[in-house]
Amino acid sequence: MSTGHNRWWIPVIAILFLALIAGGWAEAADELNQPIPEPAVAPVQEANPENGYPERRERAPAMAMGTVAESSPCQSCSSGVMCGPRPWPMSACPSSEGCPPACCLLPEFPPPRLYARLRGMALKRDGDEHVLFARLGEPIPGATLTNVLSNNSVELPFEGGGEVLVGWMVVPSYNVEFTYFELNSWDEQAAVRDSTANSEGGHGNMFSPFGDFGLFPINQLDYNDFASLRYRSWMNNFELNLRHVLPMPPSRLRASWLFGGRVMRIDDDLAYLTTSDIPALTGTENAIDTVTRNRLLGAQIGGLFEWHVEPAWWVNFEMVGAICQNKIDLDTSYTATSGAGGSTTYVNHREDSNTSFVGELELSFVYERNRHLSAEVGYRAMWITGLAVGVENFQTNADLLTLGPPALNDSGVLVYHGPHAGVTLRW
Repeated sequence: MSTGHNRWWIPVIAILFLALIAGGWAEAADELNQPIPEPAVAPVQEANPENGYPERRERAPAMAMGTVAESSPCQSCSSGVMCGPRPWPMSACPSSEGCPPACCLLPEFPPPRLYARLRGMALKRDGDEHVLFARLGEPIPGATLTNVLSNNSVELPFEGGGEVLVGWMVVPSYNVEFTYFELNSWDEQAAVRDSTANSEGGHGNMFSPFGDFGLFPINQLDYNDFASLRYRSWMNNFELNLRHVLPMPPSRLRASWLFGGRVMRIDDDLAYLTTSDIPALTGTENAIDTVTRNRLLGAQIGGLFEWHVEPAWWVNFEMVGAICQNKIDLDTSYTATSGAGGSTTYVNHREDSNTSFVGELELSFVYERNRHLSAEVGYRAMWITGLAVGVENFQTNADLLTLGPPALNDSGVLVYHGPHAGVTLRW
């Protein structure tokens, strides 16, 4: 079960969200009370029905803060107009016939010089290979043993976390962005017991992978009456990117691309513990700790697409891919305790490096309250290859535990996915 510590992200994000929404409503009310300036009058060409040649008439051009090319087409009266990144409602472009002028613009907000995004998230971890740790049954020919303890017993569920993004416009259309997110650490445990009599004169018929689950039983490693797993994991992520907003004609679609770097940490700690009452009177205890550390550093590229559905809300779809160098550390610790001979500890270490790929997809629904505040909800998925995962590096050979070096498996693949919600502030 999860320990529930390090959940300070959740109340902080909730309080900020409520406070910012309240401030946004107050500011929006002030903006709505401001009078709309009368648009200037500019000449346009219109066909003369008598001779077919264009003649000049007066029309209302783009609103004060909007810009549009001379030849930019606008949509028809029936569907409203779209000039700039957001549609402008027909009611805001009055005319004598009830239709908007030929090109009435939504007053585009000036691009912010500084912006910050705060998010709360909950991610689930998938992708660990199935690894078996204990089976229960009689080790006799033809007997069927039952799987009682595996990595599925300590499955890592949704865990909360937080993300902060800070952006600064260096020059128009080019922004520098720094992103950091961290998840609360997973801490899951599972245990099983068995008190049935065994063939060695004791109690317990649970068998470990060291003796091939009862095929070749090993005294003091098998015939266990208790077995447990504790699986802990940590993850955080840093990014520094340059984002370029692509120049596009007025439409519902806006796009930008980014290029930058990513630093990521993924650590696992798997603790395996068994007890046996063999030999009689003293018994034995075996504790094996497997720790993997992944340090990813690499370059990434990606794109963001915004589809503006209504004047105040749009859909964001972002995809990012990174190629990283992964520095891997593997530490194993094996402590064998016997009531007669005390305890002995064996510690081994191994290092390696590998190329990892990070892919990320994100879909968000954004609502803009005013020029300074927007809120969003969405879902993200991230998959990472070339990892040393804790359960996949559990040493099942007793000689490797005592003599070393440990066998290293760096082909793990993990998937993190889950919902998010947050607010963006602009200045």
